[in-house]
Amino acid sequence: MSDTTSESLIGQLLTLTIGAPANGGTCVARADDGRVVFVRDALPGEVVTARVTGEGKKGRFLEAEVEEVLTSNSQRVTPPCRYSRECGGCDLQHAALPLQREMKAQIVVDLIQRLGGVTEIGGVPVAQAITCEQIGGDEPADSGLGTRTRVRYAVDEEGRLAMRRRGSHGLVQVESCPLGTPALSSIASEFRDGDPGLDVEFIESDDGMVVVRTAADDYAQVVHREVAELSWQIAASGFWQVHRNAAEALVEKVSRLLGVRPGNRVLDLYAGAGLFTGALARLVGSRGSVDAVES
Repeated sequence: MSDTTSESLIGQLLTLTIGAPANGGTCVARADDGRVVFVRDALPGEVVTARVTGEGKKGRFLEAEVEEVLTSNSQRVTPPCRYSRECGGCDLQHAALPLQREMKAQIVVDLIQRLGGVTEIGGVPVAQAITCEQIGGDEPADSGLGTRTRVRYAVDEEGRLAMRRRGSHGLVQVESCPLGTPALSSIASEFRDGDPGLDVEFIESDDGMVVVRTAADDYAQVVHREVAELSWQIAASGFWQVHRNAAEALVEKVSRLLGVRPGNRVLDLYAGAGLFTGALARLVGSRGSVDAVES
């Protein structure tokens, strides 16, 4: 390692050409001394001025945040949420939704290739086999807002809803999270006088009801779900896909890829609430079987 890599650049401004996306909402660039820089609020292909905010062990890599975009990606947008710079919940709101999907797919491909050593999946190159697709029911121009049926907030010292700051236990007071469905955002915006220090969850059921729960609740709360003409009663504390259209899309995709036919026997491992179990049971019919392992 050269002497320059031990020199601290924290607080300094760097002009960087942005490369591929990395995990955690950053993109990769190279400093003049060759060190990798993980740049927040940047997009692939951009040229930016970024301020160094941190460095890795022994200065092996740097962390930075964009101060000015000199050459922008054509899919850069104004973040639709006014809390996005402070809140730690969303890393890519400065990218249009199609680019967000592309970046997420690139990250998964990189992890599988670099850490897993996998180059092909079923004879297809990893980069072609893995995509991040639009979920059925979403319009191409959608911003991705209003899609979550479950949102968790912290409660600050004033009893108001808040989100945790990026990389911190500190709180940012918010009116509501725009990722939540309109029903959740409406109720959240009226929330007052919560218990400071407690988290509170808002969950929209498929029957239109909204469940509000905290970690202190010691009674059973149930959420109703409907997918593929089947119904579930799920514990409010249990897992279910949070995107309003994800469960239906996953059932359709899995059913199609498996090619299940009447009379088949299927094993559903780690079945959870049985999302796939129920749908597959209908496909195999009375002559087949689906054995599910809950966890």
